[in-house]
Amino acid sequence: MAIASINPATGETIRTFEALDSAAIETALARASSAFRVNRERSFAERATRLLRTAELLEERKNDLGRLMTMEMGKPVRAAVAEVVKCATTCRYYADHAEGYLADEHVATDAKDSFIRYEPLGPVLAVMPWNFPFWQVFRFAAPALMAGNVALLKHASNVPQCALAIEETLRDAGFTDHEFQTLLIGSEQVESIIGDERVRAVTLTGSEPAGASVASIAAKNIKKAVLELGGSDPFIVMPSANLDDAVSTDPSPPAPTSSPAATASAPAATSTRQQSSPKSPTTPPPPAKKHSAPSPRSSAPRMLTKPSASPTTPPSASAPRYGPTTAQKSTASSTASTPAKSSSTPWSPPIPESPSAAQSTPASAESWARTASASS
Repeated sequence: MAIASINPATGETIRTFEALDSAAIETALARASSAFRVNRERSFAERATRLLRTAELLEERKNDLGRLMTMEMGKPVRAAVAEVVKCATTCRYYADHAEGYLADEHVATDAKDSFIRYEPLGPVLAVMPWNFPFWQVFRFAAPALMAGNVALLKHASNVPQCALAIEETLRDAGFTDHEFQTLLIGSEQVESIIGDERVRAVTLTGSEPAGASVASIAAKNIKKAVLELGGSDPFIVMPSANLDDAVSTDPSPPAPTSSPAATASAPAATSTRQQSSPKSPTTPPPPAKKHSAPSPRSSAPRMLTKPSASPTTPPSASAPRYGPTTAQKSTASSTASTPAKSSSTPWSPPIPESPSAAQSTPASAESWARTASASS
C-alpha cells in the first residue's frame, strides 16, 4: 500500500512512499531495542545536549519546516512556523527540567532508606494525528527521550514528509543510534507492533474508536498506554461568514459585498433603531438633538479585512528524505499560500493550539518512566 503526500489546496500528489513490509518493521524494532540500551545508559546531561541541539535545528529550519507543513496538510505558513518554534521551546524545557522531575524521591519509613526511582521503559510506539504534525510528536518525544526511552512514530498517513523531517532533525541533533524512528505503515500494521515484546508502551492522540482499539490491544498485552481522545472545542460559523470566499483558492481579494451608498446609510439606520427601542418606564429617554450628525466613531462601520493569498515557495529539496522531487519543484511553488500584507489592519492567525492537547501542559517525563520502590 502506497502512502501519499498530497497538497490539500490543489489535490496534487507530491510524493508517494511504499509502506514498510514485515522484514523492514522487524529491522526497525531490532534497532529500537539496541538504541534503548544506548540511550538508557546516557546521563541526563548527554541527553540534554542532544535535545538542546534539536531545539537549535528546529529554529534554524523553521521556515522550511513550516512550508512543508503547509504544503502537506494545509496549515497557514505563519501558524506552521509558530508550531515549529513551540516544539523548540518544549525541547529546551525538558532538557532543563527532566533530571529534576526524575530524581529519586526519598520517603520516610521505618526502614533505613526508602525511595522512589523512575526508570526508562524501553521503545514506545506513538500513533499521532495530522492536525499538529510537529507539536503532537515533540510533546511526546522530548520527555520520552530525556527519560532514556526510544521512540517509534506511526504518523498520520497524509503527513509522511513531516514525519521523516522530524526523524532527520533529531538524527542531525545527535540521536544517531535510531533512538527515534519513523515507521511508514498503515493502520492495519499497528496491532502487531504493539504486540511485539520489544515495544513496552504505546501512546495515541486521535478519535475515540482509534483509542478504544489501541487500548484493547495494549490491555491484551498488558502494556502501558496513554490516550488523548476526541476534543471539546466548538467550531462556530457565524451567519455573516462568506463560505464561498472561505473555500476559494483564488488569490485575488474578494469583491465588496455592499455598495458605498449602502455602507454610508448604515449608521443612519442604526441610529433610527436605537431611538425607537423601548426604554424603561422609570428612565425617561434622553432629549433628541436637532441637526446632530453621527459621531466620527459611529459613522463608519467596523469591518474585518480579509488578507489575500499569495503563492509561496515550497520547502527546500536539499533534505534527501522529504520535500518535492526535482520534477515537482516547478509546480509545487503554487501549492501553498501565505497571508499577504493588506493596506488596512492585517489579520493575524492565532498561535496554534491543539483542540485539547496543546491547551494542556506537555506530557510529563514521568509518563514514560516506571516507578520502583526499594527499602533496606
